[in-house]
Amino acid sequence: MSRVNEMLTWMENRPFPFACTTNFGEHLDPATLRRFVFKVRLDYLAPVQVEAAFRAYFALPPPAGLTDLAALTPGDFAVVHRKAWFLGKHGEPEALADMLRAECDAKPDRPRPIGFRP
Repeated sequence: MSRVNEMLTWMENRPFPFACTTNFGEHLDPATLRRFVFKVRLDYLAPVQVEAAFRAYFALPPPAGLTDLAALTPGDFAVVHRKAWFLGKHGEPEALADMLRAECDAKPDRPRPIGFRP
């Protein structure tokens, strides 16, 4: 407990900005959360953001079905951009979408759709 108290004291007494990140925000103590002025949640991209990212990274219109991928981040687009360069697939929207799908499938905690799929 003394390390937590030390960190809280340190946070309150610094004159400069202090930033923290975690994948376990729901486990933070309420006393810790009260000391943060801004609490920002970074989540997966929304469908309109997925389309914009595809255009920005690949300068191509997004293929059909791309917005069905529910666990994409800007980092996924960066990885696929580099991978496509090595594989010579930059001009192939379907191949790019398949690589993005593989990035989603590699995530252990990705959201999974429920119900029937066409």
